[in-house]
Amino acid sequence: MDFFHEYNQIANELRIRFQNEIKSTINLARSYGKIGEVNLILQDLDQASKALSKCTDIFQEILQKYPNDLETSNELVVYFMFLGDVHNVNGQPKQALSIYKKTLHLAEELHQKAPLELSYKSNLVGIYGKIGDIYLASRELKKALSFFEQFQEMSQELYRVFPTHLRLKNNLATAYEKLAQTNMLSGNLEDALSFAKENNVLFSELYQQSPANIMICKSLSASNILLGNILFMTGEKGKAYRLLKENVKLIKKMIKNFSSSSDFEHNLNITKTLMGLISNPIT
Repeated sequence: MDFFHEYNQIANELRIRFQNEIKSTINLARSYGKIGEVNLILQDLDQASKALSKCTDIFQEILQKYPNDLETSNELVVYFMFLGDVHNVNGQPKQALSIYKKTLHLAEELHQKAPLELSYKSNLVGIYGKIGDIYLASRELKKALSFFEQFQEMSQELYRVFPTHLRLKNNLATAYEKLAQTNMLSGNLEDALSFAKENNVLFSELYQQSPANIMICKSLSASNILLGNILFMTGEKGKAYRLLKENVKLIKKMIKNFSSSSDFEHNLNITKTLMGLISNPIT
């Protein structure tokens, strides 16, 4: 963190000395952005909010003078998303949603101007997911579904172009997860089951590709729970029980392999609870 504060101090000094040079102003904005990003990771949300607010204010000032600077617009999109994340983590979903919607407008404009630019499209995918999450948390399911459908559609487009890109594959898997959850809560179990199966296939493939990636391992165990639950809800008790039984084995293996196991223990307890609810499994 000291490095970023020193970077910020130097950037402030350079901006004062070279007020008419756009590069010094951009570097100052970036320095505040990095401080905000690190504080968000450290969960110092007050400092993160202050730094990211300064960062986005400066980028907006730059864009008032240079409205066609696409790269600066893209940096503003990124740091607006971080600022929205700060409010969301801080239990302020309305403020987060307001920022995310502002970000969405910028991201859509960028994508329209440069539809083949991967980073612009990836940021648009991310913001669709974040807005969907806000609506899902508040149980505004129709709105959530609308954004998750766009999340899935654009993730699918990116994955078709870059089928070996693990992050894009993970995004698509997550989009199917969100669609499954939202449809399950809406009572659309047939659609929920279809999306949960797609999600499970993708996370199973990701696990085979990266078995040492702890986030993918957590996602696969959660995917098994989601699919098992929906199978149970649709009356396919035997399939649900067998999947959950395999999930117990998988999670126990993960607990042995990773020192940080609290999330796995949580998933293990959920899996066993679901198995207990399936009173007469079909063998």
